[in-house]
Amino acid sequence: MGNSSQMYNNTLLTEIDDIYTALSYSQYLSRNDPEWRTINERISELVNKIEQIYTTFNSTGVTLPRKLRLLGKDLARNVKKRDIYSTGVTLRKLEELVEKTYPLSKGANRFIINGRSLLSLSFMALTAVLLYSTQSAIEILMLIIVLGLLLSSLLLLKTRYYMFVVSAAFLVEAFVLLAARYGKGYGILYDGVLVLLVLLFLVGQVESIMIAKDLRETVDETMESSSRNEMSF
Repeated sequence: MGNSSQMYNNTLLTEIDDIYTALSYSQYLSRNDPEWRTINERISELVNKIEQIYTTFNSTGVTLPRKLRLLGKDLARNVKKRDIYSTGVTLRKLEELVEKTYPLSKGANRFIINGRSLLSLSFMALTAVLLYSTQSAIEILMLIIVLGLLLSSLLLLKTRYYMFVVSAAFLVEAFVLLAARYGKGYGILYDGVLVLLVLLFLVGQVESIMIAKDLRETVDETMESSSRNEMSF
């Protein structure tokens, strides 16, 4: 059991360690008990979906729902106690929460990846236009820095750090645009690029905020519905 636990706890998703612990212990118990084998299969299926949910929440800068983390703790505790009834009850609650959240999370994740990729590539195209049109060594250097940041952002599409990197690129390029526009009077090209840059940046920010809001509301509504159902019994 020690080796199995180590295998699951080496994951990067440390925020859901309790669920990995539950999986590890249930795997150990399932070796000689068909009931625990069924439990282990259900937990294993949940783990894959919860990882997806975690990734989506993390990419929007929203922490994993507290209720989900608490249920993970309860699940691990019940499995360690070998209480199959309590484990089943907690597992059912987790499955209900994941069933409601996972489809939205999966769709949101796809939207985030596509939207952020388009944002970075559009931003890079505008930067390339400026790089081609400028003759200032300082501006060229700063625009190259912007391109470097945007290339880095493509590696961070699924993380909450994506918008920090894009924001840094936005600030550097906006500085170049404003300095060139008012210092040298380049005119309509720089005005147009600046407007497009601001619009792209705002769209990217609103996208993350709205997706995070939808995810949070879905989880809250699911848990409220679950609580009402429990009280009715």
